[in-house]
Amino acid sequence: MAQPTEEFVYLITAAGSRTAKIGRSTDPGSRLAALQAGSPVALQLAASFPGGPRLERHLHKAFGSFRIHGEWFDFGDQDPVPMVTRAVEAYEPDPGYEDRAGRFRDPGPALHTLALTGGEWATIDWIREHGGAQSAIRVAPEVVAPDILASTTTVKVALARLVGLNILLKTGPRSGAYQLNPRRFWEGNGTALSAACRRMNAPPIAADEKARMFSMRRR
Repeated sequence: MAQPTEEFVYLITAAGSRTAKIGRSTDPGSRLAALQAGSPVALQLAASFPGGPRLERHLHKAFGSFRIHGEWFDFGDQDPVPMVTRAVEAYEPDPGYEDRAGRFRDPGPALHTLALTGGEWATIDWIREHGGAQSAIRVAPEVVAPDILASTTTVKVALARLVGLNILLKTGPRSGAYQLNPRRFWEGNGTALSAACRRMNAPPIAADEKARMFSMRRR
């Protein structure tokens, strides 16, 4: 399977002005060359940042008052490079992901609202520490139990509930392999996360009756 191609959000500026284009490409250098071929003024690649559609939309929204047309912005007497750099550094993406059309997919309710037990949190931590955020791994309750100072039954109950909540994804009904839902857990860049979610058709995390009762008591 081909590896996902990393995307970049670029800042291309026009010589002699504060006009700049904020766009997205897998190859900002080639994008600059294509734009330069149709531009009457010299252009330069002022900056590029790892990121996809969500970062691009964030910057377009952040600098909406400077927009001239499309992806072109006029920063007036201000230097766009430090302004855009600061906006990128301050950006904190939601833990969802982009589908093939670039639409944001919500990961579901936050974990702290689901009334997870200590055994369930410990099981999540064990799976993550053993590589279960990147791919499915074998999880044997009798192996996990002594590591988290719990009984085998506690681990089995934890695994069953975490699967029911979609926090854990099981590779098959009789399989002992699990992966943390990449909508909420992922070790890697955003592009790889999106690719993993698409491949797995990962469901959103869903509250069960225990979580709903917990949420009602908090209100």
